[in-house]
Amino acid sequence: MVFLHADLPVLEERVRDLDTRGLAKRPDQSFRELFEERVPLYAKYADVTITCGRLTHEEVCARIIGELKKDTGRAPARCGGPFRRTVR
Repeated sequence: MVFLHADLPVLEERVRDLDTRGLAKRPDQSFRELFEERVPLYAKYADVTITCGRLTHEEVCARIIGELKKDTGRAPARCGGPFRRTVR
Protein backbone atom coordinates (compact mmCIF):
# COMPACT_ATOMS: atom_id res chain seq x y z
CA MET A 1 0.00 0.00 0.00
CA VAL A 2 1.31 3.43 -0.94
CA PHE A 3 0.40 6.38 1.30
CA LEU A 4 0.63 9.75 -0.42
CA HIS A 5 1.20 12.02 2.57
CA ALA A 6 0.55 15.75 2.46
CA ASP A 7 0.33 18.13 5.41
CA LEU A 8 -3.04 19.46 6.54
CA PRO A 9 -2.56 23.00 5.13
CA VAL A 10 -1.77 21.54 1.69
CA LEU A 11 -4.87 19.34 1.77
CA GLU A 12 -7.06 22.20 2.99
CA GLU A 13 -5.83 24.21 0.03
CA ARG A 14 -6.64 21.37 -2.39
CA VAL A 15 -10.01 20.28 -1.00
CA ARG A 16 -12.37 23.17 -1.63
CA ASP A 17 -15.85 21.80 -0.88
CA LEU A 18 -16.14 18.94 1.59
CA ASP A 19 -19.80 18.40 0.73
CA THR A 20 -19.08 17.54 -2.92
CA ARG A 21 -15.73 15.80 -2.30
CA GLY A 22 -17.31 12.55 -1.14
CA LEU A 23 -15.26 12.09 2.03
CA ALA A 24 -16.51 9.38 4.36
CA LYS A 25 -16.77 11.18 7.67
CA ARG A 26 -19.19 11.80 10.48
CA PRO A 27 -21.53 14.77 9.87
CA ASP A 28 -20.10 16.60 12.90
CA GLN A 29 -16.46 15.85 12.04
CA SER A 30 -14.19 18.63 10.81
CA PHE A 31 -11.59 18.15 8.11
CA ARG A 32 -8.84 18.58 10.74
CA GLU A 33 -10.41 15.89 12.95
CA LEU A 34 -10.67 13.53 10.00
CA PHE A 35 -7.03 14.19 9.08
CA GLU A 36 -5.82 13.64 12.66
CA GLU A 37 -7.80 10.40 12.90
CA ARG A 38 -6.67 8.89 9.61
CA VAL A 39 -3.05 9.91 9.09
CA PRO A 40 -1.72 7.63 11.87
CA LEU A 41 -3.67 4.71 10.39
CA TYR A 42 -2.46 5.36 6.84
CA ALA A 43 1.13 5.64 8.10
CA LYS A 44 0.82 2.47 10.16
CA TYR A 45 -0.41 0.27 7.34
CA ALA A 46 1.53 1.77 4.41
CA ASP A 47 4.32 -0.24 2.83
CA VAL A 48 5.65 2.96 1.25
CA THR A 49 4.97 6.56 2.27
CA ILE A 50 5.60 9.29 -0.29
CA THR A 51 5.79 12.78 1.21
CA CYS A 52 4.27 14.69 -1.65
CA GLY A 53 2.67 17.91 -0.44
CA ARG A 54 4.47 20.22 -2.85
CA LEU A 55 5.45 17.77 -5.58
CA THR A 56 3.95 17.78 -9.05
CA HIS A 57 1.83 14.86 -10.22
CA GLU A 58 4.73 13.73 -12.39
CA GLU A 59 7.18 13.81 -9.48
CA VAL A 60 4.81 11.80 -7.28
CA CYS A 61 4.29 9.21 -10.02
CA ALA A 62 8.04 8.93 -10.60
CA ARG A 63 8.67 8.33 -6.90
CA ILE A 64 5.93 5.71 -6.69
CA ILE A 65 7.26 3.88 -9.75
CA GLY A 66 10.80 4.03 -8.37
CA GLU A 67 9.72 2.53 -5.05
CA LEU A 68 7.63 -0.19 -6.66
CA LYS A 69 10.50 -1.15 -8.96
CA LYS A 70 12.67 -1.70 -5.88
CA ASP A 71 10.18 -4.32 -4.71
CA THR A 72 10.11 -6.33 -7.95
CA GLY A 73 10.18 -9.99 -7.08
CA ARG A 74 9.55 -9.49 -3.38
CA ALA A 75 6.35 -10.31 -1.56
CA PRO A 76 4.42 -7.23 -0.48
CA ALA A 77 4.76 -6.19 3.13
CA ARG A 78 1.77 -6.71 5.36
CA CYS A 79 0.93 -4.69 8.45
CA GLY A 80 4.28 -3.03 8.91
CA GLY A 81 6.41 -5.68 7.26
CA PRO A 82 10.13 -5.39 6.57
CA PHE A 83 9.82 -3.29 3.41
CA ARG A 84 8.19 -0.22 4.97
CA ARG A 85 9.85 3.06 4.09
CA THR A 86 9.24 6.77 3.68
CA VAL A 87 10.32 8.69 0.61
CA ARG A 88 10.71 12.46 0.90
